[in-house]
Amino acid sequence: GDDNYYREGLTLTFSVNDANKAITALSAGDAAYTLAADKKSATLTVPAADITVTATLKTVSGSCGTSVNWALTDEDGNGSFETLTISGTGAMTEYTTLDKPWHDDRTAITTVNIGDSVTTIGNSSFSDCKALTSIEIPSSVTSIGDWSFDGCKALTSVTIYAPSLTYYGDNAFGSNASGRKIYVFSDCVDTYKSGWSGYASAIDPITLAANEGATGEYWTTYYNDMADAKAPDGTQVFKADLDGTTMTLTPIADGIISRGQGVVMKSTTATVQPLHSATASADGYSDNVLQGTMTRIANPGNAYVLNKKDSHGVGFYRLSDTGHIGAHKAYLTYTAPASAPAREFFGFSETTAIDTITGEAVRPANDAWYTISGVRLQGKPTVSGMYINNGKKVVIK
Repeated sequence: GDDNYYREGLTLTFSVNDANKAITALSAGDAAYTLAADKKSATLTVPAADITVTATLKTVSGSCGTSVNWALTDEDGNGSFETLTISGTGAMTEYTTLDKPWHDDRTAITTVNIGDSVTTIGNSSFSDCKALTSIEIPSSVTSIGDWSFDGCKALTSVTIYAPSLTYYGDNAFGSNASGRKIYVFSDCVDTYKSGWSGYASAIDPITLAANEGATGEYWTTYYNDMADAKAPDGTQVFKADLDGTTMTLTPIADGIISRGQGVVMKSTTATVQPLHSATASADGYSDNVLQGTMTRIANPGNAYVLNKKDSHGVGFYRLSDTGHIGAHKAYLTYTAPASAPAREFFGFSETTAIDTITGEAVRPANDAWYTISGVRLQGKPTVSGMYINNGKKVVIK
């Protein structure tokens, strides 16, 4: 079109009009430019010299089924589109190895997110995604096509939440990493081994590690937003309520962990293998303050995680600013009033201790003293009252 002239020093913004495309580069002579995080626009400052601005575009989204869409995003801003998200409702398109729309980006893809209303994974959908290391498939997906993850040479972990599949694709996980595992709910293992006999030796139950507390008691947390689950025999499920600084654990009578709800679990064994649940819990979770994460994340701010410090007992302990929360873990957040000191922990038992430290929380010094409400003191208190020291209530007279 016609040339356009702009005053030196003026900041210009260039935007993509096609919703399915993104800017991957801008040719602008010596002028520096900045790409927006979503790669949908770029800005530059007009230099003194004349320049011609040319944008390089690529298709980063579109349809991959009648009501299913795909989108590539550059999450870390390094210029590669490493996250592929499949969203919408219903079945994906069936592909061959070369014709999937994200084929040119397959070797850069490290993360695949599948929406919880997608019902099938098409043939060859994610084949040759050589940087993909793990995948979680929501309970809505009941068919996994032929060659769907073939050639994913770094893939070590596949978790499938549906109780069974209507189609178990041929060579769906061919040429994966050595030792690749397929995890399903424990009451579904035999069904999957029968349906995928070629992968039977790789199919294992989803297993949660629990930390030992008092004799014969083990504690952990759990979170899953892709499926409803049920606790096995010998395991109790609790939601948590926080009233001011008082924490209350309430049992979930039917033992069902509704999707999207963080819970505390108390078991008689050191490992917990959740079962599939066809429905959400009949018990209300409306007053549950526990949050959760599907992936390992940095401290979101003011987070507390299930832990134990020295012999102070089971509780939610303040996570260090640089700490992380593990995948499928529940946690709570709490911000103390401006006039109050930060709480170190929220205890729900002074007699139950977890002896294994998860490494996710701040470890207090030995012989630390706390108020009954969990506020850490600078040393042994001099004011009369009841305190907590080494996991026990102590009365100072």
